[in-house]
Amino acid sequence: MIRKWVSGHWVIMMRGNDSQAAMEKALVRDTSGTLLTRVIVKRYSWRSLEPTKNNYVLSEIYSDLKFAASKGARLCVMWEDKTFKDERVAPDYLSEYEVQINTPRTPIGYSMIRWHPYVLERLKALVMALGVFDTHLSFVGIATEETALGISSDVLTAKGYTPELYASYYKDFFDYCSWALPTSRVMWHMNFMPGDLENKWIDNVIQSLPALDNVVYGGPDCLPEEEALVNRTYWLYEKHRYLKSFIQMSPACYKQDKTFWELFRFGRENLYAKIVMWTNINTDKWKWQDAVEVIKANPGF
Repeated sequence: MIRKWVSGHWVIMMRGNDSQAAMEKALVRDTSGTLLTRVIVKRYSWRSLEPTKNNYVLSEIYSDLKFAASKGARLCVMWEDKTFKDERVAPDYLSEYEVQINTPRTPIGYSMIRWHPYVLERLKALVMALGVFDTHLSFVGIATEETALGISSDVLTAKGYTPELYASYYKDFFDYCSWALPTSRVMWHMNFMPGDLENKWIDNVIQSLPALDNVVYGGPDCLPEEEALVNRTYWLYEKHRYLKSFIQMSPACYKQDKTFWELFRFGRENLYAKIVMWTNINTDKWKWQDAVEVIKANPGF
C-alpha cells in the first residue's frame, strides 16, 4: 500500500482564525500561481467530532476537504485532546478521563488522560470513524497534539502515569492507525514526556516507527535557543535523521529574536525536517508576511 506523502511547506491554522476564508488567505502561491503551502492543518476538538458516544459529526471536515480540493490543496486533521485555555476538550461521557492543566509552563487548559486504556479504546473508535476519509485524494492524514501534558506530578501519579505506559500508548495507537488509515499519515507532535528527562521513551517510540511506515515525527516548536528542547529533544532528529520528520513554526517562534530565515535553516539543516508547518498568525515581533517571504524564497525542498 502506497502512503500519501507531501513534503515542503504546510500551514497550521490557529483556532479563531481557521475559517475557509482564513485558509484561503494562508494559501501561498508563486507568481505563476503554483501553490506553495500544499497542506492545511486544521484543529478539530474531540468534543466537536464526537459530541456523544459513537455519534460522530464530521460535516466540517467534509466541507473543509471540499474547499481544499477546490484550491488544489490538501487537509490534515488535528484532533484536540488538550487545550491551552479554559475550554473542555473531552466529550461528556469521557469527562472523568479529563484533567485540568496546572503547571507553571501551561497554567490553564484541559488534557485527556491519554495513557488510560479506555481513552485509547475510544480514540481508536474516533480514528476508525475518520477512516472514511482515507481514500479521499485531498486527505493527507491526522495530526496529534504535543506529547507534553502540562499535568502536575501529583495528578500524574494519582492517575497511574508512567513514561513507559505513555510510550506504550503511542505505539499501540500508531499501530492501530496503520490499519485504520492504510494510505494516510500520522503527524506526531513530540517534545517531552513527564518523568523522562532524557527522552529515552520518545526515542523508544521513534525506533518502532520504520516498521509501520505511517508516522512522521516532529516538534511543535522550532526554538534553537530553548534549553529544554536543545538538551532533551533535538538530539533525536540527529539520531533519526533518515526518517521522515517535520518542524512547526509555532506561536512561540513568532515572539523570539531569530528571523524566520534563521529558523527555517535550523529546521532544515539541524533538524532535517522534510516538512515545515507555518502558523497563520501575527505578533508584535514577526508577521505572517515574514513567513510568506521565506516560503516564496524556498518553494520546494
